[in-house]
Amino acid sequence: MTEKYFSLLADESRDCGEIEQISVCVRYVYEGELHDYFFNFIRAEGLDTNSIVVKPAHVLAVVGVCVRDHMAAQCNDGASTMSGRLHGLQALMRSKVYPMALYVHWWAHRLNLVVVACAKISTKRVIYASIEQLYTFFSNLAPLDFFEKTQKVLGTHEAQHRELKLLSKTRWCCQSEACSAVAHTLGGIIAATVHFAEDTNTDRSAAAQGIINFIDTHFVVCLQLFRKVLTLTSYSANYMQDKHLDIGIAVNHIDTLKMSLSAEDLFDEIWDTAKALLDEHAIPQPIVKRRRVCKEDAVNSRVWIKSDYKVRLFDPVVRLFIAELNRRCSKDTCSVLLAMSSLIPTSDDFLKIHATKFFIEHYHLNEELQSSEFTVFSNQYRKANPQLKTILEVINIIEPHKMVYTELYKAYQIACNILVTTAEND
Repeated sequence: MTEKYFSLLADESRDCGEIEQISVCVRYVYEGELHDYFFNFIRAEGLDTNSIVVKPAHVLAVVGVCVRDHMAAQCNDGASTMSGRLHGLQALMRSKVYPMALYVHWWAHRLNLVVVACAKISTKRVIYASIEQLYTFFSNLAPLDFFEKTQKVLGTHEAQHRELKLLSKTRWCCQSEACSAVAHTLGGIIAATVHFAEDTNTDRSAAAQGIINFIDTHFVVCLQLFRKVLTLTSYSANYMQDKHLDIGIAVNHIDTLKMSLSAEDLFDEIWDTAKALLDEHAIPQPIVKRRRVCKEDAVNSRVWIKSDYKVRLFDPVVRLFIAELNRRCSKDTCSVLLAMSSLIPTSDDFLKIHATKFFIEHYHLNEELQSSEFTVFSNQYRKANPQLKTILEVINIIEPHKMVYTELYKAYQIACNILVTTAEND
């Protein structure tokens, strides 16, 4: 590896023999392209940080990648063994081996933690419990066979919807697919449960009757709400798996996700799809009678109107999602990342030396030369290439002239190595 700067990707996992191991990869820029190189799986002697930190450092030293000031970043998951500020892998790597290796928690994992945190909402737990109950019921041979035949009759037997999906408490894509599967096969679910409610098998009959009882307006509205929110999040998670994604685009995409969740017409869209589903499958909708009720009864009542769902369900869920996104997926949580965003062409502070102060200081770059090169490059190339959007596009313009823009080239090499995705390591 001839390029100067690189970043380390390390993650611990178990193999099929239940042996703990660490995967070690590096990323670097060569001739204007990003390259990820997988070194090896290394057996972990223990799960404590001191046992883990020796392994990646030893591998890099063996292959000759051991220059102290050349690791730009280290990208791990959020486990305390890896991310701990005092005794985590990232802290010990910086204190013992690579002092400038900025720690970046993978953004796809951050999104995953947002979904996990929001799964604690009581209404969401109830909906998930109901979906799990459906999955368990239709895992039995007789209900499953009837369910598939019913879907064929109803015309909902497309390959991606013909069976219910198993929920995962930690993976947003599984949760999104599980909610969508229930929504697309609701007709078959209702027909099958009505059929088996009269079954001679008392356990099966009781389970079917229990499902019939919870499929009501409240269930359908909640299902459509979480389905929509999780679909938006799932799209963002897939987007974060692009290996060429830089930190600026990731932050902009998270901002777009927050805007989508805050859209004024989002609740109306969810409500309309829920109403259509209720009407399509003739699910009884409660008639709300005007009467005086005490405050406690109003709160506990399951008979909600549209405004109740908006105020008591939709708004709290969206607020929590956005709060978690702000807490876990904001570049403002790190002054170096915030300063680095000034190297992104779409930034309002693009190549303004004052905005990149923390980035330049952290990586010991020459501020005086940076200022001069920033000015010349901005005047000469930025105006001629107004379509520039990413850090990688800029480095491709600098590449043929890297002997002239030495400090600017260093800055962009470093920026390209600050990762967002886990795709290569996974």
